[in-house]
Amino acid sequence: MVDKAHSSPLVRAEKFIKRLGIRLPILLAPMVGACPPSLSIAVANAGGLGACGALMMKPDEIRAWSERPAPYPVQRGLTRAMREAAQKAGDADRMQVWAGQSAKLAQDQPAGVLCQRLWEDASRLLS
Repeated sequence: MVDKAHSSPLVRAEKFIKRLGIRLPILLAPMVGACPPSLSIAVANAGGLGACGALMMKPDEIRAWSERPAPYPVQRGLTRAMREAAQKAGDADRMQVWAGQSAKLAQDQPAGVLCQRLWEDASRLLS
């Protein structure tokens, strides 16, 4: 007996993209040496799911690969459950949570340093 919920390739593709929060049922195969961050990001920006072929990479190489901020479609998919829960709860503060293109500008720094810089920038703009 065939499971009707999984009998159609279109139904399977729609479930796949909904579950992962992507626009297209495209998954970059995580091939060793063939998945640089730029390719993975390009696939994600096109609406698919990027990947890293980490089998032959050293830990510091994997860390460097993964520290690049995920592109918007990936970030949006990762926050889907949180946004849906917020919508059900009527919590407007958590309904639209994404970093978008600004994630590329993020810097790893202590919160105090960031707050000081923001204060100095605001003070300069307001004076």
